[in-house]
Amino acid sequence: MRPHDLPDIGVHLDPATRLLHGPAGATTLTTKQSALLSALLDAHADTVPRQNLLEAVWDVTWVGAHRALDVHIAALRARLAATGGPHGPRIETVRGLGYRLVPPGP
Repeated sequence: MRPHDLPDIGVHLDPATRLLHGPAGATTLTTKQSALLSALLDAHADTVPRQNLLEAVWDVTWVGAHRALDVHIAALRARLAATGGPHGPRIETVRGLGYRLVPPGP
């Protein structure tokens, strides 16, 4: 596993330790949070479909609504806010498609 360190995102994720560093602090992510953030980082701000995230993180093909993904995304959003600060990166919901990581901004 390689560390994710994208200057335009403003945070650093070490997948081996699941440690997320940002300008406002550091925190350890859960295994699923780390896998979700890695998938979003790998997409380089492109939208990642819900099904792709489910398959990447849970390694299953899910038919129908899967609210576990939403719960993990909500927790990851809180962790990003805590480490990235008020103008740090955020996860945006793309209605009907999935999620994407938005770089820091005002």
